[in-house]
Amino acid sequence: VNLPYVFYTLMAALPEAAYDFRVLVCGEKGGGYATQLTSFFLAHKKDPFNFVSLDAGSSFDCIKAAKNNGQLNHVLNSAGFADYNGAKADGQKLDKVGFFRQRQLNAFLITHAHMDHLAGLVISSADDVYGAKKSVFGTPVVLQGVERAMSPPLWPPFFKLPFYKKVEVKPGAAAATPLKGQNDPAAWVGSDPFAGSELKLQTFRLSHDQSLDTSWSSAFLVCQRRQGSCVLFMGDTGPDDAEQRRLRDGIIDAEQKSPGDWKSAKLLGPVFESNDKEKWQETMTKADWKGIKWPEFMKKWNRRVSGDESGDTLKTFKPLAHLWGKVANLVRDGSLHTIFIECSYPDPKPENMLYGHLTPKLVVNELVKIAKVAGPGKAMQPAPRVNVVITHIKPTFNLPTDDLDAPVKKIEEQLNVEWKRLTKFEKNVKFAFVIPHQTDILELSKGARVKVNAAAGVSARDAMNDDALLSDDYYAYDDGAGYGRGHGNGVRAERDHFKHQSAVAVPQY
Repeated sequence: VNLPYVFYTLMAALPEAAYDFRVLVCGEKGGGYATQLTSFFLAHKKDPFNFVSLDAGSSFDCIKAAKNNGQLNHVLNSAGFADYNGAKADGQKLDKVGFFRQRQLNAFLITHAHMDHLAGLVISSADDVYGAKKSVFGTPVVLQGVERAMSPPLWPPFFKLPFYKKVEVKPGAAAATPLKGQNDPAAWVGSDPFAGSELKLQTFRLSHDQSLDTSWSSAFLVCQRRQGSCVLFMGDTGPDDAEQRRLRDGIIDAEQKSPGDWKSAKLLGPVFESNDKEKWQETMTKADWKGIKWPEFMKKWNRRVSGDESGDTLKTFKPLAHLWGKVANLVRDGSLHTIFIECSYPDPKPENMLYGHLTPKLVVNELVKIAKVAGPGKAMQPAPRVNVVITHIKPTFNLPTDDLDAPVKKIEEQLNVEWKRLTKFEKNVKFAFVIPHQTDILELSKGARVKVNAAAGVSARDAMNDDALLSDDYYAYDDGAGYGRGHGNGVRAERDHFKHQSAVAVPQY
């Protein structure tokens, strides 16, 4: 029997899913939550068992958690799993966790090379498939950081070994299509999710604390070509005005330093052709520094940091404003229906302690900007819907330390207040929030609210605001036998019926 043929025949016979994309929430947190770090596994309805990892802060830990609570069964290619093990001798068979990690997680989009977005890929790389050459997508400078993390003495060189291959995507440019998948179906490794014509990818730069060397981050726009259905996944980012001030202050600070102090001038490194700090520190002189012409400096700096050939000046350094302008048409016509955006800290947070992150107030500030750009001066009928999935909530040790969910509850409470500022723009865009939990399965569709499929036996959580409404499309798995369904009369009103609820829902309108 030709097993790959049987596998792909079974895939073709599956009924088309009701969603456009589905996402297994592997890690929804940031910072010190070591087993829940940022990673979301995304597949589209034409290829529902072939996942791409949106960032990779966690891997085996969260897949094991999904196995333990039954969620993995809902995304596992059960037929492929049975056929794979049926063709293997004892000692070569995979358990469900290994099968999903090796055979269903087949590409990685890395927004930036910080360890809370990368550690899962690095740590689990030795247990991936030798010879698969799975694609790792990122901007040139991000991939440089990823390769350093996966190089001696820190880790074996898994890019030089045939485990992974780098795929550079410069900001503003679409990935080359079709991307040639080098995975072997006969070895039961799924193909690169971007290897066919169904998905397209575009990358945009973000700014993640301009006072640091590691200030570059990215956003990935993933779209289904035929359905015109898009998801925007954002890495860590600070608000434009704060990032601009950090950059300005860094330049002023560096300009005032004496030659002996230039080694701590964080902005100099990316300007030069090599990121070898010692090399540029040795060759930079006071005359070189004083002679820099800032417009040329900024253009060269941008090219080095982000790969963006357009360049910026300090005054026009506004990555988020640039991003919203680029996706405005997709919001306006309803194609961009889901945005994953970080909200690392509760308010208030001093600007000098944001470190390139957002708070509930700052998140809503950005959503207001989207609404203004997407619908300037006229209402759209019907108004497009954008789901906002909150990610990267960090530990906050000045909250009650005996409750690890305290930051989540505080951010939820503050979003319940801040969202009211969006109601004046509801004729332009209707926003709906979700704060997911690890192992939730999100179903994302154009024109619809997120369906949150939670694990059986997970306790319900009260919203901080009694008036918070659940979407009519808010689901939970019912012990694997079907769906439970709520009807939007408020979180507390649905507590008994929604005994398996996991994700937090904040007000919708």
